[in-house]
Amino acid sequence: MKNIIKKWILLLILFINVAQAQDFKGRAVYISKQIINVNFNVDGKDMSDEKAKELKEKMSKMFEKTFILNFNKTESIYEEEQKLKGNGSRGEAFATDLEGELYKNSQTKRYCKAEEFNNKNYIISDGLKNYDWDLKQESKNIGGYTCFKAISVKKVTNKELEEYEVEKEKQRKNKTNFLNLEKPKDEIITVWYNPEIPVSHGPSQYWGLPGLIMEVNEANLIVLCSKVVLNPKDKKSIKSPRRGKTISQKDYDLLEETLLNKLKDENGAIQLNVN
Repeated sequence: MKNIIKKWILLLILFINVAQAQDFKGRAVYISKQIINVNFNVDGKDMSDEKAKELKEKMSKMFEKTFILNFNKTESIYEEEQKLKGNGSRGEAFATDLEGELYKNSQTKRYCKAEEFNNKNYIISDGLKNYDWDLKQESKNIGGYTCFKAISVKKVTNKELEEYEVEKEKQRKNKTNFLNLEKPKDEIITVWYNPEIPVSHGPSQYWGLPGLIMEVNEANLIVLCSKVVLNPKDKKSIKSPRRGKTISQKDYDLLEETLLNKLKDENGAIQLNVN
């Protein structure tokens, strides 16, 4: 009789743990910052260090954005935070547009992203990138959590090299060199993940580690988690976006490229008619 009772107690504990795991949700706030690494010059002369630094800081501030990652054990939604129209008072609610909403599923290893292009709604659906993370022993504190380092190498593509050569040739022909283009090369992506929150999620397309990704350093981009809330009271429904035509990432990129090519003139410059 005692053995039967013990078995029922163990089954009950297991059921409770499974139910809690399924209901587990969290929210992470990320600040995305662009690092401006270009060299500025005017009329062929390098800009002074002071002026260049000031301009880079202003440009970096322009591109600074806040994103929200809502997640459960296997799914997440990543979207830019935008203030609702109002008087700007404290406690003002926040909202996000459907466009750009990114859904990831670490179990099925797929993602869906809502995009609007050429006045049409699309749902980009494709497989998640395999980052082949190299886990390191190095650790540091982020927001009170002990986080560990992982790196991945992003190989430069032939397309990126071709686009670089095309742009350099345009600058040569048009004699425009306000920005000194840097030849693309392999990049090391460095992230810091938090095993205390055992989910395989992260900002943007990043995922695949044994803990929530808290920081990303990639070339000219830094994404840093500023706040984590576990099991928030106002739990957001985490569902794949559905409003729009489903399309693969490759086909969507082709759509964009085709339209942009139509807008270019004989010199490769994009011509926009604004009425």
